[in-house]
Amino acid sequence: MDTLNADGTWDRLGSIAQLLHQAATQVWTDADAAADSPLHDLGLGVYLAHSRASALLPDDYELPEDVGAG
Repeated sequence: MDTLNADGTWDRLGSIAQLLHQAATQVWTDADAAADSPLHDLGLGVYLAHSRASALLPDDYELPEDVGAG
């Protein structure tokens, strides 16, 4: 296993965390259109996955700004 490529691993995890954040935001936006929507629960689950992925990143890691843009 290539342990010298840790930066690439952090970049992939950072990208995943950013995409999960964007997905949670979109699901919650869609859920707000209907009261008692099951999308609220889905949004919470995606947000929790985002939080867990973010917690695995080094403290000094900055999330990429442009993931999913375009």
